[in-house]
Amino acid sequence: MLNAINYATRHFCTDVFGYEIKEGKSLGKDLYGASIPLYKDDIEFQFYLYFKKETLELFVDKLFNTEEAKKTDLGDLSREVANQIVGYAKNLLSDNNDGIYRLGTPEFLGKVERFPVRLEKSHIFKIKNKTFKIGYKKV
Repeated sequence: MLNAINYATRHFCTDVFGYEIKEGKSLGKDLYGASIPLYKDDIEFQFYLYFKKETLELFVDKLFNTEEAKKTDLGDLSREVANQIVGYAKNLLSDNNDGIYRLGTPEFLGKVERFPVRLEKSHIFKIKNKTFKIGYKKV
């Protein structure tokens, strides 16, 4: 499952936005978070995405024109990025026909100093020296 998320993340950052994506080492503090459930058959996996403000601003620059960017809510943006990445991964997993996958509704988790959730698997990514983390745990 993490392979599908990694692929979807690379697709979103590189293919859609043109950013070179690298492996990150640390996330830092002061993060904006979003979560989104992915269901495989009757099993729920809760995905968590945590972004530095500067990372979200990279996505704002690509998604909106200058005027819209000034009004962009980082909570809404966090949810949309979660929906785009995990939704694409769901499609990849569904195409493999190894179960029936459904996507839940993304939720904004607010701004936190540190990543508060213990994850089963996760990955830290870096674009333009800005980091974000994606991981999941089985619920």
